[in-house]
Order: sequence, then structure tokens, then C-alpha cells
Amino acid sequence: MGAIGGDMKIGIFGSCISRDIFREMKLDNLVKEYRARTSIHSVTQSDSADVSKINFPESKFQSRMIKSDFEKTELNLTDCDFLILDLIDERFELITNFGSVVSLSNELRDCNDINPKINYLDRGSERDFTLWRDAVKKFRNLIKIPIILHKSRLSSVLNHETDEIRINHDYIESMNQNLATYEKILYQELEIIGTIDVKQELLTSDINHIWGYSPYHYIYEYYKEALRQLFEITNTDKRVKIDTNRFEIEIKRKEGEFITEIIGDVEDLSFAFYVSLDNEIIHKEWYSSDSKFIYIDNHPRSAKLSTKVFIKNMFNEIRTINSEESK
Repeated sequence: MGAIGGDMKIGIFGSCISRDIFREMKLDNLVKEYRARTSIHSVTQSDSADVSKINFPESKFQSRMIKSDFEKTELNLTDCDFLILDLIDERFELITNFGSVVSLSNELRDCNDINPKINYLDRGSERDFTLWRDAVKKFRNLIKIPIILHKSRLSSVLNHETDEIRINHDYIESMNQNLATYEKILYQELEIIGTIDVKQELLTSDINHIWGYSPYHYIYEYYKEALRQLFEITNTDKRVKIDTNRFEIEIKRKEGEFITEIIGDVEDLSFAFYVSLDNEIIHKEWYSSDSKFIYIDNHPRSAKLSTKVFIKNMFNEIRTINSEESK
């Protein structure tokens, strides 16, 4: 199964380890739905939790994630071709203080004094895995598009040595054992079309990660390899729509204007224009959806103007077309 015409629109149910693939590779435009700070245990509950009794964080994103977890908001996958599923946020405790099962995310805990906690289950227990299987079966009925599993593991390796970070090896080992068991049940109960499984040597924490150090905040090379595997699983041609043979470049010079236009199927593409005078760049027009650019021409007719056009598709693949105008 592949992305039709090379298109690929992604939904994510999981965490930053999947979302950061697209942030790091500057492909945010591909992500159409993202749900985090929740659990398959939680989202499949039939009853909503009482959101009126909690304080929300200042972050709109974090507030929206908590609210969706409490209200059991359905994933909006209408515009998605594939769902990436990762389990890193299954690290959170599950509580029933608010009338239904919710994830005790860092944001929920930090903004509310929840004492005493009423635990739904103990992570890693036999009860956890039994109820997990039941929840996964319900989750299966909620998802109508192909599922890709992003194999989730916490890293015990840092990309640079530092005395400021203490690695909790016992926690990481315990959590990774739980994740392996969760994933085994997913394979048994869901139709997984492919697995993003980045090799161990790239499972390395970046101590300077944009979100700070964490055993699930990885180095750049991890995300790059994850994206490569995603393209392979979805049979996506990342060079889609940018074969230069499909385009023509037209230039006109009249009445103080130097006009460059790309002719062809320009939908879903971006264009940048570099205008040169006698082979020296004099103007750079950055990427936009406009396939036509008008440069104000104050130069003598004897001067030689030309344009180099950069054509970029949704996967940030770029091709160039050059055109020169005779004197």
C-alpha cells in the first residue's frame, strides 16, 4: 500500500518521538492530526472525565491534549492517509479521580493538586496487559486507515558525556520491557502495515534537544532514519511532481518589468526566484505558492537579465530551472 501519487498525509497517536520526525525534517505540513498526553487505555473509555474540576496549563497545545484525553475526543483522521502509533506516552500513570480513566501527564499533575491519586492500574502488571488487550481491540474499531507502528524505546545513551545528567537505568529498562509487551499485543490485535524500527546505534538522547534532555528526545540522525523508513513503508516517491521536464519557464521583459512564470502543474508546489544581472544575483524572492514573479526592471535594455527558479514539493525536495534572456 502506498501514498497515492506520492502524497502522504499523516495522523499521529503517540508522542514527540513521532511528531519530531516532521519537525526536525521540516515537514510539518504533512501532519494533519496529532494526539499526545493520552493512552489507548484512556481514549477507549466510554465515559468522559469531568474537565470542569481541573486547572489547565498556559500552553494551548497542552491544554487541548488534556481536554481531549478527558473528553475522549475522537481522532480526526478524515484527511489522513496513515496513522503513526507510538507508545512513549504510555509511561504515564492512569487515574480515575475525575470520573473516568485519564493519563496523569506532567502537565495535568503540575497544574493540579491531585491527592490522593486513585490509580486505575499499575503499569506493567498482569491487569495492565489484560486491560490493554481489551482497549486495543476497541481502538481497532476507531481507526479506519492503515496503521504504522513506530517502535518505542527509551535511550540510556547520551550523545555527549556530561556530569549534569543522571541516567535512570532501572526505570528505562522497566519501561522498555512494558513497551515491548504492549507492542506484542498490538501486533496480535491490529493490522500493522509496517514498523519504524530505528537501529540501536541511533537510539541516542540529544542532551541539547529543543525540548531538553529526555531518554526519548533523540539525535537528529534518528529522525532522519525514521523518515527514510516511513517513505519506504508508504512507498512514497519524495520527488513527486518536480520532474523539470514537466515544466516550462517563460520570461518577458517589458515596460519596466521582468516577468518570470513557470508553466505546468504547479499545484501543491512552492517556488523561489533568483534574478541575475549579467550572471550576478541581484534579487532573491523566497518560496511561496506563486508560480509567477515580477521583478521591477530599472536596468538598461543592454543589460542581460536571467532567472533561476527553485521548485519545491511537499517533501522539501527541490529542482531548479534556469532561463536566460538574450540582450
